[in-house]
Amino acid sequence: AIYIGKPSQPIIYKPSVLNRWLILFLWTTVVVEMTGKLLGTQPVVKVAMYNIWNGIEFVFYFLCFYHILGSKRRKNVVGLFLLVFIIFFSGNFFIWQGYGEYNSHTYTVGASIVIFLCLLSFYDILSSDKLVTIIPVQSICFFLGGLLIFYAGTITNAAVFNRMVSKNVDDAIRLYKLINHNLNVVLYGGIVISLIFDIRSKKIAKIFH
Repeated sequence: AIYIGKPSQPIIYKPSVLNRWLILFLWTTVVVEMTGKLLGTQPVVKVAMYNIWNGIEFVFYFLCFYHILGSKRRKNVVGLFLLVFIIFFSGNFFIWQGYGEYNSHTYTVGASIVIFLCLLSFYDILSSDKLVTIIPVQSICFFLGGLLIFYAGTITNAAVFNRMVSKNVDDAIRLYKLINHNLNVVLYGGIVISLIFDIRSKKIAKIFH
């Protein structure tokens, strides 16, 4: 917990579950990326690590959706998707594409599910009578918006890259990296803004309590 305000009248801010998860996720992402840099001379190990991380990343997002979507019916939908994804991830990692090759199928399936769950969450937010959550709506919207733009963008970017690479490899790679960089800025920017709104709403709630 963080104490905000004058020492004589402290305002205790207790971060939400989503807030704590996101902070842990951001630090873990930094560690994974740094490890990837160190594994530059071991491509097989590096690819296997990123394949595992992609699986963990999507499972993390599904758990966030499970927490955001308050109704039992919605939680059952997320739980079903989570089970299907874990089975598909395991099969693709050990059997189909294998751990030594980048698991693009896993990414496509996971990204498609995330996009669907983002749209489902936005639908619930617009239908306020179906929204049951203690997390601030602004915080949820920035989190969902970052996810939706990022994964919709990366799937489209990969499709465009596959069409362009046959015409001009260098231009295709430059464009792919530029778009991917900007999508990462949107994703992590959305997560950071989501955290800020969560902290701000808790602070205001304590002041007016």
